[in-house]
Amino acid sequence: ERLRSLGFKQPIIALTADAMHGDMTRCLASGCDAFISKPINTKELIETVARYTQ
Repeated sequence: ERLRSLGFKQPIIALTADAMHGDMTRCLASGCDAFISKPINTKELIETVARYTQ
């Protein structure tokens, strides 16, 4: 939320050990563009980063 309130426009991808559905909802509601939980799935990470860097 703080980054967005300061005008940060770049994509924010949350990487967290918190994997509950509410955690994803909270991250997205606070301004994150995507959410990935641990254990990190390499394919999911690469696809998510590619989506926001092309």
